Amino acid sequence: MPEIKLHAPALLPDDYCPDVHERLILYKRLANARDSVELSQLREELIDRFGKLPEAAQTLIESHRLRLMATDIGPAKIDADSDGILLQFDPEPRTPPTQILAFAQARRDTSFAGQDRLRIKVASKDTAERIQTLRSILQALLPKAAAEPSAAPSVPAGTASDRKAAKKKGKMVRS
Repeated sequence: MPEIKLHAPALLPDDYCPDVHERLILYKRLANARDSVELSQLREELIDRFGKLPEAAQTLIESHRLRLMATDIGPAKIDADSDGILLQFDPEPRTPPTQILAFAQARRDTSFAGQDRLRIKVASKDTAERIQTLRSILQALLPKAAAEPSAAPSVPAGTASDRKAAKKKGKMVRS
């Protein structure tokens, strides 16, 4: 799983969920979520139990959602701050290197920072904008087979973990 830094608080504040033991259980459940459906269910459970999510809790859930999405691409680390995004790829990313190169060449704000790092100079005014920008970049870097729709009946587009979960439930999935 990739490490994601958003340079913003991403936690369940103790004034939102006061029981330390309960917070630890919730953190573990978030870390073990296999797909966006599980994350959405956990988000709804948090709202039902503790009320409206504070910004730090929303950031925590979104960072896990980004982590699941990034798993299909193959970065080892993602560092997104107010000035830009740095993606450090695994030695063998899931996205073909030719696709990563084409992505970088198509954007004036993108350059390589070493053989395994991609720097995207894009400013963001707040955490929500940073998350949205990162989500669109990750979407563009999804391997083409995972990002393109097929003619076969399928579940909604999502991460590989979403497709695996749907396959276990016996649904048709995109290949």
